[in-house]
Amino acid sequence: MPLQVTALTAGAIKTANIANQFVERAKKILADKHPANMLLLRGFSKKPEILSMEAIYKIKPAVLLLSHVSRLARLVGMANLPTGATFADEIKQ
Repeated sequence: MPLQVTALTAGAIKTANIANQFVERAKKILADKHPANMLLLRGFSKKPEILSMEAIYKIKPAVLLLSHVSRLARLVGMANLPTGATFADEIKQ
């Protein structure tokens, strides 16, 4: 039986309840599946406080990415410049 998600602050109670409901529903849906019959949730947190590249280097950085890596770039303050929906679109720019 998985441990219940426990809120560490009053502001996290709603999220903990939603996570617990999600795990309970997943448990029922996956009960008869094989070989994976449960899930593991990790990384519940808030956005870390990381200085932006603009704050550190006094520049306005940008990135050209189609993948999830753009989320990492945004974390350090980089703008994701739109280039299109495919790799071919991206290299045309």
